[in-house]
Parts: sequence; C-alpha cells; structure tokens
Amino acid sequence: MTSETLSTTAGMVLSLVFSYAPVVRDKFETLSPTQKRAVMGICIIGVGLASFSLGCAGLTDYVTCDQTGMVGVIRSVIDALVANQAMFLLTPKKND
Repeated sequence: MTSETLSTTAGMVLSLVFSYAPVVRDKFETLSPTQKRAVMGICIIGVGLASFSLGCAGLTDYVTCDQTGMVGVIRSVIDALVANQAMFLLTPKKND
C-alpha cells in the first residue's frame, strides 16, 4: 500500500466517521460549514504529521525521514483532503 492510498483511505474514513458515528456526528453537526472543513483539515494534517513522525522514529517504512518523504506527505495530505471533501459531499446525511 502506498502512502497516497493510505492517506486517501484515511480521508474517506474520517468523513464516514463524522457522518455516521453517533456521538461524533452529533457534535459535528453543531458546527458551521467552515468549522466542519477546518476540523476535517486539521484531522487530516494530523494524520500526515503522525505518519511522518512514525517514519522518522523508524516505526514504519511508508514514509522516509527526508525531504522526499516530506514532499510525499504533503502530496498525500492534499490527496486526502480532496478525497475527504468529496466523500463528505457524497455521503447522505443520516436523519434521526
């Protein structure tokens, strides 16, 4: 699995969690659209930073701890942001 696939999948999973996990969804629905995008973006950037940190710590080989690895993480974060926003727009909202 490539880092791009992993980050895109993470972006889609985050979107599904915010759309369907009951407690998370209820809290998330109280936010404005801009706040929702910010929360999603922060989560995805956090995943990117965590993956880079794990690579630098030698705990994973998905990301190398150098300039090439950082560029890959930035590209992956952008891919994940796009996938996340597309999935969020396409996911039907659950009504209770």
